Amino acid sequence: HEEEATVVRKAFEAFLENESLSTTCKWLNENNFKISKKMINGGSHRAGHFMVETLHKILTNKAYVGVRVFNTKEGKKEAKALWDGIVDEETFQRVQA
Repeated sequence: HEEEATVVRKAFEAFLENESLSTTCKWLNENNFKISKKMINGGSHRAGHFMVETLHKILTNKAYVGVRVFNTKEGKKEAKALWDGIVDEETFQRVQA
């Protein structure tokens, strides 16, 4: 979904510029960037606008760099995903720092 991918990329860029979750949310909302209102985590709804918790989940989600994280009996594991990342590794690591 290219429209959603564009919003995710913009969220990463905006965070690097603003360096704050709350300021980034405010900027994204003021500039009419929306996130899908789809069901998440088995039943909760997203608000459609950016909130700090939602933005944090987006910015720390390794799926956006093409990494699948999954749970095993031994703990969390990671593997290269079957899909391509929509954020480059350098940008992702800068946001994590």
